[in-house]
Amino acid sequence: MFRLQGHIATCGGTESGKSNSAKFIAKLAYDAKTPVLVCDPFLYNDWPCDWITANPEKFLTKARQSTGCLLVVDECGEMIGRSGLAEQMKWLVRASRHQGHKVVLAMHRATDVLPTFRDNVSNLLLFNVAADSAQIWAETFLDRALLRAPDLPQFHFALKRRFQPARFFNPLPVVSK
Repeated sequence: MFRLQGHIATCGGTESGKSNSAKFIAKLAYDAKTPVLVCDPFLYNDWPCDWITANPEKFLTKARQSTGCLLVVDECGEMIGRSGLAEQMKWLVRASRHQGHKVVLAMHRATDVLPTFRDNVSNLLLFNVAADSAQIWAETFLDRALLRAPDLPQFHFALKRRFQPARFFNPLPVVSK
């Protein structure tokens, strides 16, 4: 059985490793027979998942009709953003856990989503990001060690869990379906 404590945000610049880390988590869930639902604007076919869409509204409907899934949103700035849809999508981080869901949000910058999304994740995989984004995550998770993120090499990341110190890691394995 796939076990994950709380929701996850994975954040980093282009080609830093954020989507690969989301795919790694999805593969762990998929291999453990946990249903994986993905919202990806590019509909990449290498997601280990049971269902995928590029339509955020369809994704939200499917998630609300399901239980016990890993819900993955890649490219949060495009799929959720800070628009009116963001208000509807807050359900993912605020209430989906009551249906047994876990959520993975992959984004380029902390500002891609409203503070509500950042405040409701328990785990952060922070890759190389701009200093202002690292600052926001450091404030959100109350850990100044995250300020080191702009200096991380490609694919290296900080893992931050609420109430635990940040730990820094080398790359995760590349995931293929």
